[in-house]
Amino acid sequence: MTSAGTGGSSSGGHTGPYYGVDSAAQVTSTFYDCVVSQYGKPDFWGRYLTRVSGVSDGLTSSEVSFLHSKGVKILPIFNGFSQATGLSNGQQDAHMAIAAAKALGVPNGTALFADVEVTYAVDSAWIEGYVETILQSPYLPGIYANPVTGSFNSAYCAALSANSAMKQTIIWSNEREPGVTSKSKAPAWNPAVPTCPATVEVWQFGENGNACSAGVDTNLALPAGYSKFW
Repeated sequence: MTSAGTGGSSSGGHTGPYYGVDSAAQVTSTFYDCVVSQYGKPDFWGRYLTRVSGVSDGLTSSEVSFLHSKGVKILPIFNGFSQATGLSNGQQDAHMAIAAAKALGVPNGTALFADVEVTYAVDSAWIEGYVETILQSPYLPGIYANPVTGSFNSAYCAALSANSAMKQTIIWSNEREPGVTSKSKAPAWNPAVPTCPATVEVWQFGENGNACSAGVDTNLALPAGYSKFW
């Protein structure tokens, strides 16, 4: 894998995927230093836009400033829901994600990734509601999902069949899963993808890395995906 250099806001001159992590825990200087030591300097860090009790710490302005000072881009995740069914629910979840992003000062053109876990019920109406609502905002629609197990694949393909705008969704695939690695040992780009046309630009290839005080998952992002982070 090509070295990711010094990070920053531009992907100019970079070849190959970018390496990053995501965490439910807030990024402190101690946590960050441990990740750099144990895994390598991440080019991006996935963090949740809002606090969900018992699940995730919400991203803070001080965290944003800290990560940006290190040249690390932020991958914004929205997880304020526990099932992904129904048009109106998809619209409502999108509005909540947009409001949270605006409150933090997330710039226009950034992708907001809805966290659709493999255990969630998901249907095409929710996907349409979420994606269409985000498309009407200053942001870009992203969905974290498992395209192999569970009902996301069939729901996404049904949504795409009904509405060609769905192809603008940036998918963050959490399969295949060769396992957590350091930056220098990251696998070649090989995510699982839906069975219909899809834009998969981010891949979570390892989960629950435990080398630091809080867990991290390890990811790769294509330059096209990385350019849509904050």
